[in-house]
Amino acid sequence: MLVASRQSSALLLQQFFGTYLNSWLRTATKGRVTAPPVVITAPAGAFAVGDLPEAKLIHFDESPAALKPLLAADLDARRGTVVGALPELLTEAEQAALLLILDVTSGTLPLADLTALLSGPRAGRWPSSDVIAFIRADAIKRAAANLVGNGRSQTALDKLDRAFGPEWRTEFHSGGPGAAVRGYLRRLEAALPGRAWPAAVRVNPNDEPVFWLILITKQPHGAWAFADAVARARRGWRRTLRQAGAAKSPKAQLVVEGLQSAERLAVGAEQHEERAVVESLKKNLLATRRRVGEFRISDRPREVLDGLFGTADTAQIRAAVRELHAAGKTLSTGVGGDIRDHVLRLPDKRAIR
Repeated sequence: MLVASRQSSALLLQQFFGTYLNSWLRTATKGRVTAPPVVITAPAGAFAVGDLPEAKLIHFDESPAALKPLLAADLDARRGTVVGALPELLTEAEQAALLLILDVTSGTLPLADLTALLSGPRAGRWPSSDVIAFIRADAIKRAAANLVGNGRSQTALDKLDRAFGPEWRTEFHSGGPGAAVRGYLRRLEAALPGRAWPAAVRVNPNDEPVFWLILITKQPHGAWAFADAVARARRGWRRTLRQAGAAKSPKAQLVVEGLQSAERLAVGAEQHEERAVVESLKKNLLATRRRVGEFRISDRPREVLDGLFGTADTAQIRAAVRELHAAGKTLSTGVGGDIRDHVLRLPDKRAIR
């Protein structure tokens, strides 16, 4: 199977949303909920969210071509940008949980408006307001190409200025897309402290990220479902890229994000990486236990997933706890229930190394 460049990101997102949205909806419909959750995609052409009968799904796009199949399917598809429709949307979601799925590089919602939304009308914990921000490295590179040459598009540059902040231009020159995204995350952190949870998606551990998925939320426990969904989606995405590399004709010219790296990713190397993730989780769990004492895993997502956010899934966390138990380093067995609800207890401090 051959995977074209645009299809590569669509594949990752389809797998991610297939896992994440069900978890988000379960949380969004708990408690004092008086209306169906509202899920917004912008631009609609970038995401294939699928059917969400439990939620009110609204698609925004400035392209009539992107909206056409959605309208044909009798979906709520609106021409325009989210920023232009914010007053109307806030009224529609006044008593409902809100999830905004945003392609940052499209420039559809400027950074200033995003932070104003989450620090103003939707600043409280209820009803919940979450954002999934998606960034493509290749989109940043295409916009950056307009910084030089006679064929520059000021419109493309202005869009990214609004979405990332104008500092991205200097950041890109200093370190490429990764530096621009790190700058964007710093600005998010300054405006919304502690609310951004970034997951960089790489084919191989030492590669530069191909995509970034960022959860912006006031509900730290939601970070677990997000991180697990990214890790699972990444695994399936890499498997498809590897298959695409194996099937590629020597004469074919195929541009795929991450394909060259995926061709180097043998099954054995993937298993070695997964083993390394479990070992890193064990170190994180023990280091957190030394620092804070006994703790419930779900209460410490940043510490447990340090360096592994979007790479480690719940099965690997369970494996790490079970191995620590087998080594006599915790009373927690890692067996039964949701592993994130387990409390890491160490029976003997002398067992810690």
